[in-house]
Amino acid sequence: MTTTGCQRGLKHFNKNSLKKTLLNIKDIQVLKRLKKDGFLPASHNDYKAIRIAIEQNPAFLINFQAPIIESEPRLPKYYVPENN
Repeated sequence: MTTTGCQRGLKHFNKNSLKKTLLNIKDIQVLKRLKKDGFLPASHNDYKAIRIAIEQNPAFLINFQAPIIESEPRLPKYYVPENN
């Protein structure tokens, strides 16, 4: 099972709508397309043990490289903008 979250700063209404929508997906074909077998509710506290393990084990941070955050998304080399 993989974890799916949402971006910080997402408006509360949008976050709740997204959560409700994902939790209510029951269509097998939709789930298959998303490469999921379902969604379960989770809370910040569900990951407490993982956070503690990471904080107490410096091996988690060996060779850590922060991701490069670009201000604009990269476009494929073959991208051609539409003429408006």
